[in-house]
Amino acid sequence: MVTITATGCKDSCNSTIVQNIAVPNANAGADKILTCLVTQINLSGSSSTPGATFSWAGLAGGHIVSGGTTATPLVDAAGTYVLTVKNPANGCTKADTALVTANTTLPNANAGPDKVLTCTVTQVNLAGSSSTPSATFSWAAYNGGHIVSGGSTATPLVDSAGTYVLTVTNPANGCTKLDTALVTSNVTKPNADAGSDKFLNCEVTQINLSGSSTTPGATFSWLASNGGHIVSGSTTASPLVDAPGTYTLTVTDPANGCTATDEALVTQDINKPNANAGPDKVLTCANTLDTLQGSSSTPGVSFSWSAYSGGHIVSGGSSPAPIVDAAGTYVLTVTNPESHCSAYDTALVTIDRTKPWPPPRSSPIRRPVSRMNGNPRPSAARVPRLPVTMLRDPSG
Repeated sequence: MVTITATGCKDSCNSTIVQNIAVPNANAGADKILTCLVTQINLSGSSSTPGATFSWAGLAGGHIVSGGTTATPLVDAAGTYVLTVKNPANGCTKADTALVTANTTLPNANAGPDKVLTCTVTQVNLAGSSSTPSATFSWAAYNGGHIVSGGSTATPLVDSAGTYVLTVTNPANGCTKLDTALVTSNVTKPNADAGSDKFLNCEVTQINLSGSSTTPGATFSWLASNGGHIVSGSTTASPLVDAPGTYTLTVTDPANGCTATDEALVTQDINKPNANAGPDKVLTCANTLDTLQGSSSTPGVSFSWSAYSGGHIVSGGSSPAPIVDAAGTYVLTVTNPESHCSAYDTALVTIDRTKPWPPPRSSPIRRPVSRMNGNPRPSAARVPRLPVTMLRDPSG
């Protein structure tokens, strides 16, 4: 009622006040998950209230990148996101919450032990692994490494020294983890020394080669070529050989299977010298000693005589021309001091015991005359004695 005092009049009217306090609809949408692949995500707020406005707040670590006053802001961190929806008709608000979690757990990655390539192991499989279910693998080679095959498996085949990086991916969240395996190369060749060349001759008909190696534990193997022949010990450092030729030593390092070779040459001198015992000789009653006449056209040889069948060397048995005094067989041995080869020849010495006739007349023979009854008669001739020389006779 309204009263007007000046006039004393009174009047009245009724009015109805309507209250509009209906809250708007607010829906922050489904919770979201950030992963290693999904590092930002849009929230999905909404409201069925006409003309409603939106406002987001990030709590508990949440971070809004953009769109904080829209229904679908972009966020990049796990946290609690509160959506406030306002009804512009009455200013009433309503809130709802969306949770954003992070699944960024890295998978397990193990590239396995380092590997070594050698002369015998020229390719090797790496040994990657992961305890993460259904993890996937990817290898990359660096620093000279080379993947032959299997680059997307846990155990690729490689053939070069280098650095091999394994990437393991967790398919549940796209997260990856790396690990590294090193492949080194041990292809150092062993030391191989076949030793000095060797020489065969008539005296040295077999000889040991003198191979060696400074490589610990090295093994040896010999091969003969160009006429060479190994008697024994072909898998030792010093085999016994008996023929001229080329001898190739192969040394193997058991640590890496690498080999090295060296050669030794064996030559041979078995040329016999020339030997000539000279002409045969004859001893007589007048010539009781004689000199043999051995010779050789080979330079620097040595001489040695041997007597057989009654022969006897007076002197010079190691000279070309010894003095002998008995019938027999005389064998000359000529030796080459370089090759130690010998040659032989024979000279025969015989005795001529035939007495000369008539005897030599050293003085006239006197025939004295005796008289018988006044007549001369012959008497026994007086023959002078001849000198007698004693000769050695092999027959006795």
